[in-house]
Amino acid sequence: MQCFTIRAEDHEFTEPAHNAPDWVRNAVAYEIVIRAFNHADCGRPDKWKSPFGSAPYASVTEKLGYLQDLGITLIVLHTIYDHTPNTNLYANRHHRKAADLGTMADIKELVREAHGKNIRVISNTNCYGVAASSPMLRERPDWFLPAPTHICGQPVFDVANPDVVEYIVKTHVDWCRKTGLDGWRIDLANTRYRKAIWDRVLNACATKGQHLLLAAEARHLEGHIEGGGYPGSKAVPAGPRAIHDMQRLFRKHKTAANDPYRMREISSHNCKLKWPHNVDPEKFARQGCYQIQGSRFLFGHNYVFSPFVPWMFSGEEFAASHLAVPAMLPGIRAHGHKIPRRRAMAGKLLHAYLDWNDLRKNRDVFKDMRKILRIRHANSDLLHYNHHQTNLINVPCTSRPQSKVKPYARFLKHRKAIVVVGNESTAKDVSFTLNVPLEKMGMADAPSYRVTDLWNDRTAVLTKKRLAAYRLTVPKDQSPGGGVRALKIEPDA
Repeated sequence: MQCFTIRAEDHEFTEPAHNAPDWVRNAVAYEIVIRAFNHADCGRPDKWKSPFGSAPYASVTEKLGYLQDLGITLIVLHTIYDHTPNTNLYANRHHRKAADLGTMADIKELVREAHGKNIRVISNTNCYGVAASSPMLRERPDWFLPAPTHICGQPVFDVANPDVVEYIVKTHVDWCRKTGLDGWRIDLANTRYRKAIWDRVLNACATKGQHLLLAAEARHLEGHIEGGGYPGSKAVPAGPRAIHDMQRLFRKHKTAANDPYRMREISSHNCKLKWPHNVDPEKFARQGCYQIQGSRFLFGHNYVFSPFVPWMFSGEEFAASHLAVPAMLPGIRAHGHKIPRRRAMAGKLLHAYLDWNDLRKNRDVFKDMRKILRIRHANSDLLHYNHHQTNLINVPCTSRPQSKVKPYARFLKHRKAIVVVGNESTAKDVSFTLNVPLEKMGMADAPSYRVTDLWNDRTAVLTKKRLAAYRLTVPKDQSPGGGVRALKIEPDA
């Protein structure tokens, strides 16, 4: 009997049957809880049909134009199959849709419309077991391991049973074939990922021309990426080296040629904190589990312009309030059981909803985040996420007032560079004097250079001497137009 509670061995995460598809090179991932993302009466949860949220599959389709305009290229759904509404994760039956969220036609339309807008769609899966309330426990009791193996309250499949393996493989393949789904975020893969199962899924879809992405939570899967949301994670890195030295981070994560992608999480659906941020807007700022809270520096300098696939939770782009769905508040009964206070006081974005009035209130944040993503997509020959198709080097500089931020350049040798400069200060503008390392980038022989300020869309022709002492001011972070700048440098033909 094989037990899923044993940590998966390293070999499970190597040499998958197929590597990630090439579109991951430009992926900007955006997590969505279907039930609470685009809810009717978003500002009046007391009017909802369900205190857990009841927005249907079609409500996500309605927002695809918004996501395309923002610059999102990958959405991650929680969760496409039949699941318990109080978790948005745990399966009732993996092989069925959620009856209260719409029809199979709605799901197919969501995926089809997303593809028409160059947005890929993957879903979370808790493929290792089912919710404690699942009817499958009565229908197939021989499929499950005994109670001591339960994980987070979920009965666990016995994968020594070949019928169980067939069920896991068939259901995940069928979802991809029938709806066009582009892959899976695999929950807690560090203990539950099994190469033999997922290689079969990859192979079966590949025979039909579907090249899937697997995002394995809590472990990097070779040739694919890690999936966001490791339990208790705090997405924004702490410490000056992690935040300010992109060259060091790039070298630390230098990859093999067959494994070019790494993910960096902008905001985590599992980052926990106290509920007061969700409950009392007069007393608390309601920033909650959102990580960057309007920081253009973090969003641009640390994530979108860096060589790591950015992964964020819905609402991060306009500094949304962290609002708990009503059923997760203290004293509310869920499925006949009162929510314990200890649980109600540990909040996370997986059990939150968006109030779209925040977008109107924080329009300046949204405009800058969208601008950062547009700069990234307009310069995808350099600002992409394949570690083997770009180079990265820190740019020597002085700053006034002194800043710990190290500007960095991403470049194609002899051809082109983009220099990224950030200001983490929320109190002061910072003036940088850059010594652009043209020689190290193989660009020292040109008589002059075309330099484009990508933020302001201004181009000038400058000499090598000017680029040895190029002055640039970055306005303070968390202000309109502040936090980050990007310069494109090309030898002038």
